[in-house]
Amino acid sequence: MVRRALPLLVCLAAGCLDWTGYAASDAGPPEEEAMSAVVDMRISDMAVRVKDLAVPHDLARYDGEGPACRSPNDCPPIPNTILMCGGTCQVENCIGVFADCDGNEINGCESESDIDPANCGKCGVSCLSVANGTGACQRSTCVIGSCAAGFANCDNDFSKGCSVVTTTDPNNCGGCGNPCAIPYSINSCVNSVCVSSGCVTGFADCDHSAANGCEVATLGDSANCGGCGMVCPTSTPVCEGGVCSVEDFPEEYLIYVIEHP
Repeated sequence: MVRRALPLLVCLAAGCLDWTGYAASDAGPPEEEAMSAVVDMRISDMAVRVKDLAVPHDLARYDGEGPACRSPNDCPPIPNTILMCGGTCQVENCIGVFADCDGNEINGCESESDIDPANCGKCGVSCLSVANGTGACQRSTCVIGSCAAGFANCDNDFSKGCSVVTTTDPNNCGGCGNPCAIPYSINSCVNSVCVSSGCVTGFADCDHSAANGCEVATLGDSANCGGCGMVCPTSTPVCEGGVCSVEDFPEEYLIYVIEHP
């Protein structure tokens, strides 16, 4: 009499298998004397078939591209992306201004390229290197974000960075568009403050007031003729070209002397 092994059924939603891996409707296992040769193979095969039966299609089973899917709705969301399903989940495109600049699908399209200073407008366009300041990205364009103390970007040229030294520039003293304009003075900017480093030829600062600069025209002022406090005597009461005299020089001559010291 030939003995047969009793079937051990493994039943799942998709069907039943006996312990040898045969479907329950099969004729039955092979003869007992052949069983030892096929048991290991059948158990291994059954394990694979049980796994296939037990894993729903919408769970993540990566095959080198993405999870298996039947439609994009089966795909787990990836930030800022439009997904497509071609048997497996794949990224079709990025949403709006977002871009995938690090090549990592896990974080999706991570760069908001209209404001990302490391990827401004598109991947790899950096705004980070700025002379004497820091860069920023506005509407996909590199701009100066901020300048270091004592520097300014007065020409709005990103390539030059914060090129103006506002502590010493007499045309932008203390800030852009703040020129030093002390009257008839040689203007200088010291520690962001306008100062006079001297007077232009023909003028002098006789009241020592920075507000009105070099207020005296020493070439024609008889009270300060040629310099502060030099009063012309009554014998030569007229100051012409910084010299006391008895007669007036023509106006054209005085202008020439002032303009051609």
